[in-house]
Amino acid sequence: MRSLARDGLQNERAMLSTAAKVELVNRALGAGATRVEVTRFVYPKTVPQLADAEQVMAEVPHVDGISFRGASDERARSGPCGGRRCR
Repeated sequence: MRSLARDGLQNERAMLSTAAKVELVNRALGAGATRVEVTRFVYPKTVPQLADAEQVMAEVPHVDGISFRGASDERARSGPCGGRRCR
């Protein structure tokens, strides 16, 4: 099962807290997700909903056998995943 938490979050007008985003990922894991695209490293002024991407990735509980991903925008390649797959 694959979960794309960031797809829904980047389109929301409401700003969710970092803790709420981490909880969404935890719920996806609880439902059996094995691949989770947690966030996207983007220019914060363009997509303010994802401005906390580094913090979210740091707080997600990394579990053996689960693939976490943080996609990136060309302008935001300095994120810890740089558009590549994160552990």
